[in-house]
Amino acid sequence: MLLITLAIGIIITSALQAAIIRAAAQATVGDPVDVNESYRFGFAHFGGVLGASILVGIVVAIGIILLVIPGIIFATMLAVTIPVLVIERKGVTASMGRSWELVKGHFWHVLGTIVVAALIAGFVGGLIGLIGGSNWFLAWIFGSIGQIIVAPFSAMVTVLLYLDLRTRSEALTASQLRGELAGS
Repeated sequence: MLLITLAIGIIITSALQAAIIRAAAQATVGDPVDVNESYRFGFAHFGGVLGASILVGIVVAIGIILLVIPGIIFATMLAVTIPVLVIERKGVTASMGRSWELVKGHFWHVLGTIVVAALIAGFVGGLIGLIGGSNWFLAWIFGSIGQIIVAPFSAMVTVLLYLDLRTRSEALTASQLRGELAGS
């Protein structure tokens, strides 16, 4: 039963991340966001998001095992893999390469953004988790609620970082982004 619950949670998280990234990109250019269409898109692309999340996680974990600093470098350079996968419709490894390309030359900006976003998400999620107190069940419930609340924030930071990097390096315009989103 636990494995089924875990599998459902992973699928929903991956689908939600894809849906939020697409909706955030649409909202950024001022287009209307259709929630049903965003979820439909998210569930259609959850496999790629899940695969990319697992592969990036493995690379970062290996980097951390190799003395921490390589893990931080990998996490930073691969920070926009999922938005690349969702918006540009590239494969998993191509999205990782594209993320590396976009972040190159903007390492400190990306690292700073990731650290600040992680601190905010961790603080808010932790604060909500504390409501459960010492009761493990209530702590688990409120911890889950905290994660549900901060997940959209984290996805928004990632997509805005991606769009910022594309604008800085490629002079991405709203019409170009609309075209890419229409193709997805």
